[in-house]
Amino acid sequence: MKKVTLFSALLLPVYAFAQESAVVPKSSENTPMTDINDIVSPIYTGLSGALKEGLVYGGAGLLVVGLSLLGLWLWFRRKQGPKNVCVVVEPAEIVALKAFETLAPLRHSDGKAFYFELSEALRHYIKGRFFINASEMTAEEFLASLGSIDLEAGQRDYLKEMTLHGEPVKFAGQMASLQVMDADLNGARRFVMETTPRPQEDQERKDS
Repeated sequence: MKKVTLFSALLLPVYAFAQESAVVPKSSENTPMTDINDIVSPIYTGLSGALKEGLVYGGAGLLVVGLSLLGLWLWFRRKQGPKNVCVVVEPAEIVALKAFETLAPLRHSDGKAFYFELSEALRHYIKGRFFINASEMTAEEFLASLGSIDLEAGQRDYLKEMTLHGEPVKFAGQMASLQVMDADLNGARRFVMETTPRPQEDQERKDS
């Protein structure tokens, strides 16, 4: 029996641990691998909370900026006020004479349209020159209003004759005479030229 010394007793645990660590494990080359799964595609789980929050705040910020710019544009436009538009108003005699020029072809084709247009042009001229609403009057009202206009006797007679010539053609289907239409058209030109005030008379009428 061997004598166990104190030194040998101390080395026994170390020796036992070394023997246990020196045991070679069995080879795993032929052991099947059972802990490996197939590779699968990534699953989309939606936007993250932080990204969603950023989009919401970003959209709200853009909306506020857009509304602010719109408000500034409207305010600036209102501050500028309406743009001044230059409207050129032609004198009543120019408008009437231009209308008469378009009536000449109607004498040979449509007497009814000729008298409608001639009467309308004269009434608009009288409205602009003498400030009575002749264009809205009936024939009887128009003839009655001539007494309130500063006209010569021959000028009143022309308007009465033209009205008497035109009314049956306009409303009763009466045929119009070419000679009468020529006389009425020339009389309309003469009436406008005679009743158009000279610049000095026009200024005196405005001052009064």
